[in-house]
Amino acid sequence: MNAPLSSTSNSEENRFSVARLFRLAVWMMVWLALGDFAIQKLFPPQGGGVGVAKFARYFDYGRSTEGKLSTLVDPRGSDLDDPIIKAGWLEPTVWASLPTQPEQGDELLVAGYGMSFNNQLCEAAADLHGKMTLRLIAGPAAPPSHSYRAWELDEAGGEADVAVFGVLASSVKRMRNLSGLTWTYEHPAPFTYPIYRLEHDGLERIDPLIRTETDFREAFLERNLKWHRFSVQMRRHDDSFRSAIFFGSPADQSAIVRLTRRAYAVKVDEKAERGLRLPKAGFDPASEEMQVLARLIGAFAEGSRARGQLPVVALYEDRGYHGQLKRALEQPLAESSVSVLASSDWIAEGDLTAFVGDGHFTPEVNHLLAGRLLEIIEQDGRDVLADVGE
Repeated sequence: MNAPLSSTSNSEENRFSVARLFRLAVWMMVWLALGDFAIQKLFPPQGGGVGVAKFARYFDYGRSTEGKLSTLVDPRGSDLDDPIIKAGWLEPTVWASLPTQPEQGDELLVAGYGMSFNNQLCEAAADLHGKMTLRLIAGPAAPPSHSYRAWELDEAGGEADVAVFGVLASSVKRMRNLSGLTWTYEHPAPFTYPIYRLEHDGLERIDPLIRTETDFREAFLERNLKWHRFSVQMRRHDDSFRSAIFFGSPADQSAIVRLTRRAYAVKVDEKAERGLRLPKAGFDPASEEMQVLARLIGAFAEGSRARGQLPVVALYEDRGYHGQLKRALEQPLAESSVSVLASSDWIAEGDLTAFVGDGHFTPEVNHLLAGRLLEIIEQDGRDVLADVGE
């Protein structure tokens, strides 16, 4: 007689529990929606005031890459674009204004290929030397694949006396990418560059379908077939490309979705060095990226000598990489007989005073490294530069 009553009681309790869970879920959705609405009103992307602007940027970090580009690319004309849109493109026509011979009274023309670290080194060297003209081609945190292709395309730079190839330790992992769009997530830099992969006894070069700023602006603003094909190419070859991060959608209007996407983007970036950098040993010389880099350095050294230049490879080991890059490249650097400037030889491990807040070297460190560069030019460049200044 008690069994039916017990069964009925359990059924009613189950229905009551389901109802409570449903109401809880509804109220959670309501409060999330209200919170999302409040954030949008209190901290809009274009909010005024210093404090509000900081919070607005925080809640806007997770906007899609396309969503962010919409605020950086001005449809009224390229002159109104954010400066990052113009940075780093591998366009020889843009380099036409750069010097191809030493300026009057100068003795040396030095060509640099790399990133801001490389530019700062060369500029410090010019300050110390006093009679040096610079031809600098760089991209934001550019990886070696970008620097090598820049050197390769820069035929006019073949007139330089010295070629400095910069390698930044934290950017080696970006050799797996086709564009800054997939890894400069906070402030997308659309410049593009090739991916190099091992193939038999040589290298396969995968060129991006979009290669100039003009092509990028047109493709992005029109969202045309080229933009679609470029996104397909990145999905296939770019290790950091994720559709959920890249493509814009109505979800960009939700602060909660943006925060979630931001967390996802951080996780993707944390995995960027998998298989390339080992937990304790540092860079793995057997990884494809390091093998490719070794071949690029060898080709740069040989090609620069064929141009009549002194080739110099500058290894910039930023925070957390002390000595790892130099150790992994020790053998290929020796085999190429290229002149090497390694920051880890001059900065003590763990010395945070060598860096400024944005991660670059201090002016004092740059001048220290620049002095070493001038010694290399003096010692290793005697035969190459014998007739300079005559």
